[in-house]
Amino acid sequence: MNFTEEVNSKDFEFLVQTARLLADSAQSTAEIADIALPRLVEYCQAPYAHFAEYDPAQRALCIRKISSDSGIFSAVHILAGKKLESIVAPLDNSAYQHILKTVVEYPGSIHELSFGSLPPKISQAIQTATGLQQFAAISHAHRGELYGAT
Repeated sequence: MNFTEEVNSKDFEFLVQTARLLADSAQSTAEIADIALPRLVEYCQAPYAHFAEYDPAQRALCIRKISSDSGIFSAVHILAGKKLESIVAPLDNSAYQHILKTVVEYPGSIHELSFGSLPPKISQAIQTATGLQQFAAISHAHRGELYGAT
């Protein structure tokens, strides 16, 4: 999937099928991750994907499940000084509403993808070290309530 272009009909059909599968099968946010991540990684041929669950108590997206090669894990840990699974992206009301309205988005950097939780210089260093340059964010919401994002 080319993330620099509009979602084409094939990509849209994949997203619709995945959404239907999630609606029919997922009973918890953990099951969303178990269903969505393998499908997305295979379809997009992505070297990295994660599922972040929305925690209303923290008002933040918290990474719960990761699909990645070890080089990306190492680069983030070394450059950001923290493990991938410890990254929390706080959401103000504006960001929360934006995610609810935007089902699929193509952030330009890891900094944008993390809602600023990773500073721009760290984000750029990670992107350079890993070769990650294209990003897609998919929100998981139902009836105006955010469950998470992939």
